[in-house]
Amino acid sequence: MHSRAKCCVARALPLSPCLSSSTGRSSWFAATATANTDTKLLVLQRDSFELFVGTRPHVMRNVLSAVSRRAARADMALTSEQPNGLLAAHGRVYAVFSPRSGAGKTTLALNLALRLAELLPARVGMLDLDLLFDDATLLLNLSPLASLASIPTSEVESLDSRGLANQLMEHNSGLRVLVGATRPEEGERVSAAHVRGAVKAMRRQFHVTVVDCGSNFDEPTLAVLETADRVIVLCTPELTTLRDVRDCQRIFSQALRLDKTRLSYIYNHPLPVRGLTRSRFETALQQDMAVEIPHAGDSASREAFARGTVVRPARRSGFGHAVDQLARDLLPADIATDIEWSKRPSGSPHVPAAAHALLRVMHRHAPRRSENG
Repeated sequence: MHSRAKCCVARALPLSPCLSSSTGRSSWFAATATANTDTKLLVLQRDSFELFVGTRPHVMRNVLSAVSRRAARADMALTSEQPNGLLAAHGRVYAVFSPRSGAGKTTLALNLALRLAELLPARVGMLDLDLLFDDATLLLNLSPLASLASIPTSEVESLDSRGLANQLMEHNSGLRVLVGATRPEEGERVSAAHVRGAVKAMRRQFHVTVVDCGSNFDEPTLAVLETADRVIVLCTPELTTLRDVRDCQRIFSQALRLDKTRLSYIYNHPLPVRGLTRSRFETALQQDMAVEIPHAGDSASREAFARGTVVRPARRSGFGHAVDQLARDLLPADIATDIEWSKRPSGSPHVPAAAHALLRVMHRHAPRRSENG
């Protein structure tokens, strides 16, 4: 293979023993390079490379760090091409909230984010603010190496695209995920300032950011509810949920003073059982439901349970249609007009498929923390 380009060699990383033709000693280095003369390039097969990095955690961490730096440079380049350097200065932030656990909040947030990532490749981010357990990353089969909690409070307000890129993980769909905390005790370090700084940085980098909120009114949740362009309130057909959502309405109105136009109420059926009807719920709340999401179905639920992944029913299912409708309602008009809704992009156009495979391998083989931390 030959290449002709401007000469530039990046920092070399020691990898594995290999016989050097010039010194006769065993040394093998990985480097990013381009050449300005005809050059012979030796290529390692992908399977061999994946096996190599998968069995050497220190190499895996070095490569992941390099990928993050490359992503940061790409993001900075994209930003510099926009007027005034603003790529997504007015990017939308959608917070998915429910006062009750088990309402399907994380499932909806993930499905919404993944669908938007299909429609807007590389321009959708997700912030996981469920600080007790990072279920979103677990369901996406991602192993977070960094978190919002690890950023010092003094630095979070000035978080830029490079600093943000060091914290983000990329799913093979192109969705970029920032986790609030990787352990329950870390969640206590996430403040309202952390959330405001992260949201500000993600607005600049992404057209859309979906936030999976906690199910309480702690400081991080209040901060994102106050700054989000739209708060998606998830309701389930239960009497207790009705009572809790009515209390939430009072808090939204009197304490947070949220404009009603910023609130979207979703009627979700996480279980295949009947409960309060949608009309009774709307009458009691004096609020129309924007979308009703039917149960995903036993087959989709069983498959997700067996694989340990998020429930993702077929696009033609009632669940899939409801998520599509919600995505249509949330997308800004200037973006939605350019989207072909019938198409289902396979992933980010500026991240090669090999990079996706590499990230999956690195996350899959990354050392997992024990139950004792």
